[in-house]
Amino acid sequence: MAELLDLVAAELNVKEVGFAEGDSGLVAYRLAPNFRALGPRFGRDAQAVAAALRQAPAELAAELAPRLRAGERVELAVDGVGAVELGPEEVAVVEEPVTGWRVVRDGATAVALDLEVSPGLRLEGLARDLVRAVQDLRKAAGLEVADRIELAVKADGEAAEAVAAHRDYLLGETLATSLHGAPQGDGYDARVHLDGQEVRIWLRPVREQPR
Repeated sequence: MAELLDLVAAELNVKEVGFAEGDSGLVAYRLAPNFRALGPRFGRDAQAVAAALRQAPAELAAELAPRLRAGERVELAVDGVGAVELGPEEVAVVEEPVTGWRVVRDGATAVALDLEVSPGLRLEGLARDLVRAVQDLRKAAGLEVADRIELAVKADGEAAEAVAAHRDYLLGETLATSLHGAPQGDGYDARVHLDGQEVRIWLRPVREQPR
């Protein structure tokens, strides 16, 4: 599986994929009372039990959550009542992602995405989008996969920063032998929008030099 992580990262357009030892640091747990089940069982003490559940420390909630999800009963200390045993039908486990993360769970498997986008990652993402736009223009121009091209990108703002920061990546991925700041004559061009920024791209096949 580890050897496929680079492929997974490329397909998902994420920087890095790794395995986590459990979900500590990714999600926080809290316990929520189910009054329909607690009321008939505890009567006037139901409110005290509910308060103990709501006030349970995050560490205790994280400890009890897997057991409750597995269908086990757990013990909880309740002020004025003592230790009570509760089951999954009486306690709901609420999972809340830690700030900056988005977590999706399927059974025992969880997938977490770090949603924080640094300035560097933003520029890298714009460069990836630009490569896709150039590849689309190559196809529209009817070029062969191995054809070398001259490339021009006319951009401002962050798009221009992305071109400057990832020039080598852009040249390598598009098989461009040169990169200009404006079209160089006849060729194929298009206007695309990268995250709301208009960018003009132009290309033409590299002409073979006469022998």
